[in-house]
Order: sequence, then C-alpha cells, then structure tokens
Amino acid sequence: MSYFFEDITIKNFKVFKSAKTFKLGRINVLTGKNNSGKSSLIEFIDLLNKSINLRNLASFPLSELKGAKSFEDCLNIQSKSKNLEVKIPVKLDYFDSEGEWLTPLIPGDELGHGFLDILGTAPITGGINANLYDSNMNIIPGFSNREIPLSFSGLNLDEYSSGFYIGINLIYIS
Repeated sequence: MSYFFEDITIKNFKVFKSAKTFKLGRINVLTGKNNSGKSSLIEFIDLLNKSINLRNLASFPLSELKGAKSFEDCLNIQSKSKNLEVKIPVKLDYFDSEGEWLTPLIPGDELGHGFLDILGTAPITGGINANLYDSNMNIIPGFSNREIPLSFSGLNLDEYSSGFYIGINLIYIS
C-alpha cells in the first residue's frame, strides 16, 4: 500500500520551530546544511508512515523515534508551545451548490482511526456534514449526517475491508 501527499507542513517538531512546508513528489531528494531539518523531515515521515500502517493517525509511535523518551523530546527546544502542528492538505473538488460530493472507493485498510476535517467555509445559512457508505453504497450505521470533524473511532475497519465511500454534504437552509 502506498500513500502520496503533495505537500506537508510541520511546526514545532525538532528543528522546525515555525511552520515549514515541504513540496513532495514520488521521489524526493533532500539537500541542505547541517541542522537544516533533513533528518527531522525523514523521521517525521517515517512516524507518519508507521502511524498510517497502525491505522491510527491520532497516535504517532513516538517510542520508535531515536532518542525520544517523551513527547516533549520531539518538540522544538526553543519553542514554548507544547503542540506539534501538522497540515497535510487533501485536494477536494469544489462545489458551490447544495448536494453531496462523494469520494472514490477508499480501500478499508487505508483509513485508520483518525478524523475527517474540512478546511473551508460553510454557507452562513447552512452547513457541512458527512456520511460513510459501504462498498455497496449503503450508509454505515452510526455514520449518517455526522458533524465535521468526524471521528472514525468505532468504525470496524475489518468489517468494511472491501472499501467505503465518504460523502460530504453541503446544506443550504433558507
């Protein structure tokens, strides 16, 4: 299984005190001076990959990071913040009329137990919610018209190993 992100932004992880965005391709070459973040980026992507493989994006396996005994060991030593910030944009078709946007079929082993969130603006007189559908387009019980951010906690991924769809609903209220 493979994952591909066009870019990733990291803030307050090791040498990255302020937000740093990296444009990614299928093959990447990292160059830079000592202590510029090459190894930190590789370690972060490795943690992200392990988290995805564990099917739990909400929990990084920090115990596997060299020299890290606690979460604080992963944070930038000059920062006063205790938050690690990560942004991984996912492209979504734009729609500006009421209705549902549906993802392609997502293999059951590619979701994890994270969250679905949206960076965007809902109409003032409406909102955005989501549905999860099984591979036969039946709504998965407990995942109908859910508010966003939507937690995938409680979703039995083994039961939906053939895949599922995510429907994003734009709602106007007049």
